[in-house]
Amino acid sequence: MDVGRIGNTGRITGGPAKPDRKGTARRDGADKSERVAISGEAKQAEGVLPYVRVVRQLPDIRQDRVDEVQRKIDSGSYPDDNDIRETAKRLLSG
Repeated sequence: MDVGRIGNTGRITGGPAKPDRKGTARRDGADKSERVAISGEAKQAEGVLPYVRVVRQLPDIRQDRVDEVQRKIDSGSYPDDNDIRETAKRLLSG
């Protein structure tokens, strides 16, 4: 099968969009109708990404705390009055 030229497709030009001084992405040679503005919210979110990556690498369970409570349970010293007060305080504070 021979596929020839399809209609008036023109030529795709330019490379990746490059930001200008205003934070607006634009391809070289593009007119103003081809600009994309990056919101302040999006710029702020980009600044948070390194922190999100760090948090995602943290374990879901703090094993040191689990081990500490397990030791107290095994020794019969958990829960004591201070543990109960602290737990109630945290639950009531939201």
